[in-house]
Amino acid sequence: MNNSELTQDQIDSLIINVLGGIANAAEEESLRQWMAQSNANQSYYMQMRDIWDSTAADTVLFNKDTAYRRFKTRVAAQEMSADKKKSFAFARFTRWAAAVAIAFVLGSVSVYVLNRYAQSTNLYSVTVPLGSKSKIELPDHTTVWLNAGSKLSYAQDFAKRSRKVSLEGEAYFEVAKNPHMPFTVNGKEMAVKVLGTKFNVRSYKEDPTVDITLLEGSISLTNHLADNTVPCLLKPNEKATLNKQNGQMTIEKVQASDWSEWTRGKLVFDAERFGQIIRRLEREYNVSINVKDSDLLNRKFYGDFRKAQSIQEIFDIMTAGNQFHYKFKESVITVTK
Repeated sequence: MNNSELTQDQIDSLIINVLGGIANAAEEESLRQWMAQSNANQSYYMQMRDIWDSTAADTVLFNKDTAYRRFKTRVAAQEMSADKKKSFAFARFTRWAAAVAIAFVLGSVSVYVLNRYAQSTNLYSVTVPLGSKSKIELPDHTTVWLNAGSKLSYAQDFAKRSRKVSLEGEAYFEVAKNPHMPFTVNGKEMAVKVLGTKFNVRSYKEDPTVDITLLEGSISLTNHLADNTVPCLLKPNEKATLNKQNGQMTIEKVQASDWSEWTRGKLVFDAERFGQIIRRLEREYNVSINVKDSDLLNRKFYGDFRKAQSIQEIFDIMTAGNQFHYKFKESVITVTK
């Protein structure tokens, strides 16, 4: 393709690949030719390189080669003036670089972060695929850990007038304190409002429940599945469970820290139903688990594993009591009695 015909997306992609050290010879040559066309192009590249250097400086655990081979971006097309387009591209590249700079590795699994600008709703989104995790910092300095198969979205003007995010999946939050601006996590079934605290939300669409566990501070919960519901308060070491089928919410005492262990690369099962364990393992290891005997799904298990362990190791330990048997073939696990 003629370098004069390169779109802004293609230019940014070339710069990302070159700075990430994964560009091939053809891509490097294309970028050199594009830069030679004008001083403005050279200036743009230098700006992007400075952003790259500043955001990547603290990325101690970032595996550049692995993460970038899986890094894809898709930005919706938008008609705008040349000045606006340049400004938008600059801001978008900043977020791409930031998204990559915060990626980290747990065990041998590389994190893949997709940070997307959704123009139709003015949202930024961070999506983490199966088998991965990600840690991000929001503009208000709130820290969020996103588990496998999760998506976090927030407005372009986040923290300017409000602090609201939307979550699909599981996330652990350490919310920066701001007594004048509550932090709200919105989900389809429930909303969580806080001022500054630490809590975990597990809200996968395929799970029968939504679980919110509080480690520090206090949070207010609103049940969207119940009519005329009054927000309830959760105390530290309490877990609220919302049943999606009947809309009922229960609160129980738990060891709340167990619910955030996944951020440290651990898998903790505390009298957890096998059916729920299966869903967690499928997300964590990006495998498919088929259970031939449905009565196994309600059996409860205890376990404390590290993500560095293979899924075969975990199943070997769980089958030690001969409660079930399993076969593993090409990322598919079949469980029988």
